[in-house]
Amino acid sequence: PAQFKTRDQLYVTHFNRSCLVSSKTKIKEADAPKEWNDFFDPKWQGKIGMDPPWRSVAVQQMLAVWEQQGQKDIAKRLKANGVRFFNGSAGVVQAVIRGDITVAAVIDPPVISALNDGAPIRAIFPASGVPAVGHVVLMPAKAPHPEAGQLFLNWALSLDGQKALVATVGSPVVRPGSGAPKVVPGIEGQKVVLSSDLLTPAMQKAMIEEWRTVFGLQ
Repeated sequence: PAQFKTRDQLYVTHFNRSCLVSSKTKIKEADAPKEWNDFFDPKWQGKIGMDPPWRSVAVQQMLAVWEQQGQKDIAKRLKANGVRFFNGSAGVVQAVIRGDITVAAVIDPPVISALNDGAPIRAIFPASGVPAVGHVVLMPAKAPHPEAGQLFLNWALSLDGQKALVATVGSPVVRPGSGAPKVVPGIEGQKVVLSSDLLTPAMQKAMIEEWRTVFGLQ
């Protein structure tokens, strides 16, 4: 699809998406948070977690999408709601599994791994918008064997290649008809936001400075 290629030089093959994760053992299905605004609900006071934005560009991109949706004073509101930080996105997911927290906003690769292992968690991709990081393939201008590289890229973007990728990685791919991942939904019907289009260096700098100031980490 046209929105996933740039100047016929950069091609997105698959996505990592941000999602809301909650504990199946501590939260009933009907009560599980389903929209980004639910992450700020006072009823989750002290029970929410995430990777801090000064550690992860993926988190910065997720916050950029929240801001686009009209969320204000995100750092202050999450601090007031007792957000907890853990070591990387995998650490956040493990904290949900252990019960240290019950709700998390996190990128989905470690979620997919945990679900494949049978972890008692659920992943919800909010209908209002799903922040996504696209994995890009390209052919270097001075590649030593451009014909071989082109052959591989053509296969990777073909239906067979995309089906192989979704089966191996477990993330959704961009080519229509390639099928959905095994343990998380595909992108069909989702409002996927390529958050890299929203995040600028100036926004990154301001965001990190704000969060470090609010949480007293300089």
